[in-house]
Amino acid sequence: MTMQNKTNTEKRLIETGIELAKKQGLDFTVRQLCAKSKVNLGLFHYYFKNKDTFDKKMLQAVYQQMLAHLTLKISNAVSPRENIEQILLGLHYFVGENRMFLSSIVGNLLSGNTKLLHFMALNFTQHLALISHELQRGKLSKKLKGQPLPAILSMIALPIVIPQIVMGLLERTGTKSLPFDASQIKQTIEDKQEFRARISLILDAIFGE
Repeated sequence: MTMQNKTNTEKRLIETGIELAKKQGLDFTVRQLCAKSKVNLGLFHYYFKNKDTFDKKMLQAVYQQMLAHLTLKISNAVSPRENIEQILLGLHYFVGENRMFLSSIVGNLLSGNTKLLHFMALNFTQHLALISHELQRGKLSKKLKGQPLPAILSMIALPIVIPQIVMGLLERTGTKSLPFDASQIKQTIEDKQEFRARISLILDAIFGE
């Protein structure tokens, strides 16, 4: 098998895995993956050995796509506040697009998957570095208010990620038995104007400009 064929097969499996994960989280099987991507089961095991290794490579592929998108959105020519706003908008879009996927990961982490937790702690922090860099720029230019950086990161991350993850969990488990209309929550979460207003309030609390 040529290197080109190997690369194409791996890429097709990962792209198909992402497609499946967006709809049903990480719960799809290797057989489902191979059938949908039209790749021999033996080739899957040859390239990835097992589902755990495949899931990690798939997660890395999705994360790198997000980082590439975020990096294009920021520039030293604009203020730290403007850059952070663009990063947060990009994160919001990414989490929303992948909330079924990400809610499944959260479920795995909460169930005690320490290997996955360790892997993510080592490999999924570059977006925080982007935000931290902008916060440091704000601090140097004396535009940043006095909160410690870890507290600021918490202020930024939780309002963006948590509502989308909760919505992903609701979509995965079903909403018919809920005592409220989940569609209203979904509409609020996906309202871009409302989200921009929420970001503005958060940034007002962080920056003194």
